[in-house]
Amino acid sequence: PQARELVQNWRSVYDAVLVGAGTVRADDPRLTARIEGGRNPAVVVVDGNLSVPADARLFRNLQRRRVFVSTTRAALERRRRVASRLEKAGVVLLPFPSRTRISLAALLKSLYSRNLGSVLVEGGGDVFGQFLRSHLVDELTVFIAPTIIGDGLPVYAPGKSTARPAGFDNLSTGMIGKDIMV
Repeated sequence: PQARELVQNWRSVYDAVLVGAGTVRADDPRLTARIEGGRNPAVVVVDGNLSVPADARLFRNLQRRRVFVSTTRAALERRRRVASRLEKAGVVLLPFPSRTRISLAALLKSLYSRNLGSVLVEGGGDVFGQFLRSHLVDELTVFIAPTIIGDGLPVYAPGKSTARPAGFDNLSTGMIGKDIMV
């Protein structure tokens, strides 16, 4: 509970929270700051195939916050109906020229031009792996809980890139409730 509350506080101070399409499909998250007086961040979904369900919870009540879905131009052409539904709901689509992966550096530059200068990445292993391989991480926080749920998932997916993830010089650990924070 203490680690979750800390993340809610972080959401309240960052300009945007970013996840991958897999997180939206698997968890259907709200990505709001559920703390008293908290400010909801903008939401950014990295979705090269435009595969997110248009009825996902984070696409509701958009009059209170901005939601962006970054995708490829090729996916927009293939999935025009989905794109239309998202735009009608108030989602801002950010098309990128790639046919496969979205350049995270280009995405961050686009977000910055929209006054979103700080981004909290809460994506899954694939998104974390992309950010680490692209050396676009200023700070990485990992929580280790004393609970085993299934087989678990990697913190980040190594991917097919030959680039090595960024190293971190200032490592610290501490306890947040019963969780270890690295």
